[in-house]
Amino acid sequence: MLRRDVLAQRPFTCVLAAGYFGYGSHAGFLAALEDRGLRPQRMIGTSAGSLAGTLWAAGRSAYELAEAMGKIRPRDFWDVGPLLPLGLFRGRKFKRVVEGLLPAGVRNLEDCPLPVGVGIHDVFRWRYELLTTGEVASALHASCALPGLFQPARVRGRWAVDGGVSDPRGLSALEPDEFAVFHALIKSDPLPEASPSRWDLGVEGIPQAGPLKPARTLEAFHHVREAASAWLDAPAPQPALAAAE
Repeated sequence: MLRRDVLAQRPFTCVLAAGYFGYGSHAGFLAALEDRGLRPQRMIGTSAGSLAGTLWAAGRSAYELAEAMGKIRPRDFWDVGPLLPLGLFRGRKFKRVVEGLLPAGVRNLEDCPLPVGVGIHDVFRWRYELLTTGEVASALHASCALPGLFQPARVRGRWAVDGGVSDPRGLSALEPDEFAVFHALIKSDPLPEASPSRWDLGVEGIPQAGPLKPARTLEAFHHVREAASAWLDAPAPQPALAAAE
């Protein structure tokens, strides 16, 4: 049985890691799932993973995301604020970008057709937390507020920054023995220790996107989509196969 066959039968959670401007890579992974009609029972994302995963959970296709994200330019989110020691950008323009990408009828996380959790780092409690309710744009602003680049974001009565500060993988949000498929951005963080309740994929050689290299977003999308397709079409590990049966 192939990995895609197991995932078609067994409920799974999709976890997308943090990584510098890695949303195009995550969209490529989601496209491979989408091409095979595979849909997780819930989505967990941190930083770049929260941006791609939440918009996909909201109803955007992976291909729409890749096209839209490939058009983002620095002027679309550069809004220098007064608190420069804490970060260059306020994040207001970033929130407007997110709002423009949301499907009609989706404003809050709980409006998403697919249950989704957004990983943030609570500045004062100094810990990773998962948001599952509240305004999508505010949650994604906080989750993507990379220290030094963005100023801390106010969300649900707390100050927060990029969830990757405390858990770049987002795996701490999983329940014990919850079966998950984890897409890592291994340029930012290596693969974790293997677990029988989780499949990990980290694709080598992904073109590095960035604010001054928007074309790399689409290159990363196609690179990961191809690699993830081959991974999903490969034989499944035996423990997962036994669980599916």
